Amino acid sequence: MSSRRAIIIGAGIGGLCAALALRKVGYSVQIFERAPEVTALPTGLALWSNAMFALTVLGVGEEVLRLGSVIDITRSQTADGSVLSDVHIGLIGKKLGVPTVCIHRADLHQILVAAVGRESIQTAMPCTGFVQDGRQVIALFENGTTMRADLLVGADGYRSVVRRQLFPNEEARYSGYTCYRSVVSLVHRALPPGTALTALGHGSEFGLFPCGMGRVYWFATRNQPASIKDSSIGRKGDCLAAFAGFSEPFVQVLHATPDAAIVRHDVYDRPSLPSWSQGRVTMLGDACHPMTPNLGQGACMAIEDAVVLAHALRDEPDCERALHQYEQIRRERTALIASRSYYLGKILTMEDGVLSWFRDRLMNTKLGEVQTESILEKILSYQVPVL
Repeated sequence: MSSRRAIIIGAGIGGLCAALALRKVGYSVQIFERAPEVTALPTGLALWSNAMFALTVLGVGEEVLRLGSVIDITRSQTADGSVLSDVHIGLIGKKLGVPTVCIHRADLHQILVAAVGRESIQTAMPCTGFVQDGRQVIALFENGTTMRADLLVGADGYRSVVRRQLFPNEEARYSGYTCYRSVVSLVHRALPPGTALTALGHGSEFGLFPCGMGRVYWFATRNQPASIKDSSIGRKGDCLAAFAGFSEPFVQVLHATPDAAIVRHDVYDRPSLPSWSQGRVTMLGDACHPMTPNLGQGACMAIEDAVVLAHALRDEPDCERALHQYEQIRRERTALIASRSYYLGKILTMEDGVLSWFRDRLMNTKLGEVQTESILEKILSYQVPVL
C-alpha cells in the first residue's frame, strides 16, 4: 500500500518540521517554497524547553543543542543597567529534562533542511491557492503547475496564501512598535555565558541572547506608527539614536552591527480564527496563529503544531476528522500564548513614566520574580506526543 501524500506550502521552520513529523507517520511529503532559495533571516531564535522537546521528538534536538547556546538565566534590567530580576530558566530546564537554547536561524534552517532532504523542497514555486473534491486536494501554482495530494498544509507564514483563501477579508492588528534584529560576533564582560539580558526603556525594549559560537542575537523594539521609513542616517543610525540611553553592552552591539545586517519589521498579529482547516487543508504556525514576539514562542508554537498534527493523522485514518482533532488540541494553547504575548508587549513597551516605574518596581520584587518563573514554567512544561 502506497503512503499518503502531503503537500506543504512554505519551507520555513514550521513547514520543515511538518515534513519531518508527517514522514514519521507514513506520509510522503513535498514542500513548495515561493522564494528562489531556501534561506533564513540573519537573526537568532530562542527555542524554549517546550520547542526543544518537540525537536527531540523529530530527531534533531542534539544537533540544535550542539550549534546553539543553552540559556540559564534571563536577566531583566532598566535601560541604564539596574538589574530588576533574574529568571532561572536553566533550573526550569533541569526540572523538565530539556534546556532552553538560542540558535542562529540559519543554523536551525540548515539542520532542518538536511534532515528533510533538499530533494523534497521545490523553490521558486509561489502557491496561488487550492481546490479539493473530497478525495484529494490540488495545489495551484503561479507557473501553472498543479499538484495532487491527500493533505495540504499551509505553513506559509503571516501573509499565508492558504489563510487568505479560507478567510479573504481579514485584517491584521498592528502592535504599536517596530522591531530591529540582527546577530553579531561579540564578547563582552556584561554578557556572561548562558545569560540573556533584556533592558526596558520608555516605549522601548532591547534584548541580547547568546546564540552559539561566540555570537549574540539582539532585538530592539520602539513604539512608533506603522510603515515609517528608515531616515536619511540609515537603519543603524536610527537604532543608535533611538537606543542611545541604553547601557554599554546594548550600544556596543549596535556599533558592532553593519547597517545592511539589521533586519527591521513592524510587528503585527492577527485575530483568532473560527477554524484552521477546510476538508483536507489545514494550517500551522504563523499562517493560523501569528503572535507578537514578546514571549518568544511564535516559532516554538509552529514546531509543536507540526508534531501534534502528525500525531492526529497517525491515530485517525479519516483526514478531516484528524484535522479537526489537531485544531481542537492546539486552539486553546496557541490562543492563550498569543493573547499573553500581545498584552505582555503592551506592558514591556509602556511609555508613561509613572506606569513604567511601577512595572519596574513589581519586577524587582521576589513576588514578581516568582510569578514570572511560575508562568514561564507552565508554558515551557508542555510536551508534544511522541511519534
